[in-house]
Amino acid sequence: MRWARGRLDRLRRQYLEVIHEAEHLGEERLDELRHLVDHLGPSLKSLVDERLQALQTKLDEINRRLAEEAIPDERRSSVGHLALEKKAASAVRKASSVVGAGRRKSTAESGRASKSVAKSAAGKKKRTPAKSSESDAS
Repeated sequence: MRWARGRLDRLRRQYLEVIHEAEHLGEERLDELRHLVDHLGPSLKSLVDERLQALQTKLDEINRRLAEEAIPDERRSSVGHLALEKKAASAVRKASSVVGAGRRKSTAESGRASKSVAKSAAGKKKRTPAKSSESDAS
């Protein structure tokens, strides 16, 4: 029985040593991975950003070529002209809405001012007959 107990204690110590060593090695590996990510992360990000930008440029070029092929030669100039007219009309609408909003705001402010003047004038008129009727009663 002592023999079994001694053997069990040795196995337990060996097990704890192996676990401790595995944890230590695992921490070292994690530290190595963190180091790699910290140093390679920014360079990988910039590389990916460059590749994405190049891909976006190529896709834009392909899209432009496809659009050029989709429009017949005889319509190209008119399509360009129509696009410019639409942009101009949109700019006019936008400008008029901005100017109109400014006018509505100033009109609303002047309307409020005239209403307050009218109310104060109406209040004075109401008080005057009330004073005169009191003076008539006396």
